Amino acid sequence: MPKRNGRPRVGRPFPPAAVAAAIATAAEAHRRLTRLAREAARNETNETQRSAAQHITRTK
Repeated sequence: MPKRNGRPRVGRPFPPAAVAAAIATAAEAHRRLTRLAREAARNETNETQRSAAQHITRTK
């Protein structure tokens, strides 16, 4: 990066396309993570509800 009088060149440090790509990648990863977390939470609640129902029917 060319420097004038000791200071870096004025302007955007990263090209906008690279920034957009990085943001898109991060957003995609975040979406994937949230979907996985949501599915895991749903499975967790299903299992706990199922075990609770089994417990109720067993104790009757």
